Amino acid sequence: MSLTPEEIQSREFKQRWVSGYDMDQVESFLKAVAGSYETLLTENEALKEEVAGMTGELDSFRTRRRHLEEALVSAQQVIDEMKVNARKEADLIVKDAELQADRWIADANTQVLETKRELNNLEMFRRDYEIKLRSLLESHMAILDAKNALGPRSEQSGDSGISPQS
Repeated sequence: MSLTPEEIQSREFKQRWVSGYDMDQVESFLKAVAGSYETLLTENEALKEEVAGMTGELDSFRTRRRHLEEALVSAQQVIDEMKVNARKEADLIVKDAELQADRWIADANTQVLETKRELNNLEMFRRDYEIKLRSLLESHMAILDAKNALGPRSEQSGDSGISPQS
């Protein structure tokens, strides 16, 4: 049963003629109880308002906490995505470097093959030149041997157009 301070103060009791309580004391006591009750009700209302305010703050803090947790989760997801993207980019850089290295190696191998071809061509040219030079020298030696076999007479006649110099 809920009472208001006014109900306590306005409460009247039946009076007994024989033996009863002193009405002044009862009324004084009821006034004191009503005052205390009124104070308690006022404090209770203030506490209810304070609880409501704190409940609102608590809800606000819960909302903030939820937002912070969501922000942390989002930040972690962004970090994870950045790690994945960094790993992919690093892999691409490594693959690109490997491709570049493979191209350089292929170019170097091509240059080596070209140099070997040129060396083989030069070697064939040298052999051909040696053969031709040897052939030319042998033919000149044969001509000289043939001239020497004819004797000194052919040298004096001047047919060869070469004059001996001593």
